[in-house]
Amino acid sequence: MLHYIRDKTAVPYFSNLVWFIGSHVIELDNCVQTDEEHRNRGKLSDLVAEHLDHLHYLNDILIINCEFLNDVLTDHLLNRLFLPLYVYSLENQD
Repeated sequence: MLHYIRDKTAVPYFSNLVWFIGSHVIELDNCVQTDEEHRNRGKLSDLVAEHLDHLHYLNDILIINCEFLNDVLTDHLLNRLFLPLYVYSLENQD
């Protein structure tokens, strides 16, 4: 039963969740990079608040401490969000 939950529900759900958060991160980055005159301050504030909500939601899932769910979620976060969007963005683009 746990394999079914992991493979048929958790994997697609976390994949979709991480993709959604990643697209939100890109939107947040675009807002910061194109706001030279600070006209998007309200939108930026909303995007940051929403991103923090996502992080709190992820924390809530991890706090449940269900090992197989945590394994799936951390794998998706590491390989589809943190490394490609956060870590690789720190590389020198020259």
